[in-house]
Amino acid sequence: LSSAALRRARDKQSLDGAGRWLFGEGKHKDLPRRVLAALLPRLGRFGLRHPRQRNRERTAKALVAIGGKVARRLLTAMVSGKLKPREVPPEDRVEAAGMRSFSPQKTPPRSLRKRDSPLLERLYVLWLWANAPKPPRRHLRRLLAKLERLPKGKDAKRIHAAIGELRKALGT
Repeated sequence: LSSAALRRARDKQSLDGAGRWLFGEGKHKDLPRRVLAALLPRLGRFGLRHPRQRNRERTAKALVAIGGKVARRLLTAMVSGKLKPREVPPEDRVEAAGMRSFSPQKTPPRSLRKRDSPLLERLYVLWLWANAPKPPRRHLRRLLAKLERLPKGKDAKRIHAAIGELRKALGT
């Protein structure tokens, strides 16, 4: 894929493919910073709003690895709840079985292994970011403080455990 083709991606299928290539296959590592900077706002936002959780998380992992101002803005918007996942279209609700993908990563704490609520997913992204080589700890502590004030609902026990793990990761 050329950077010009990636910049022209507008329809859902093109954006999905570009995001899969850039974030899922790690091609962001091969692009010049200026090209990546031009692509990140649109593709990052599209990926963080993807209807499939694994695609949102794959995008978040790549953005944590990429770093920089644009990635920080996008991750902050996601963790703050400003970027909501799009609805899964009815024709895509049933997913074909049989595909597994694995990538080396630090194992999340038990409280974050099952992310079946929006708040747990946001805490997971914050945990990924907190475990980056050079996390913006002060910024992450502020985001965590905001998330701590949100209602916990039926997942209160796991959410409190996840918050404890994040406090540990952030040294608070």
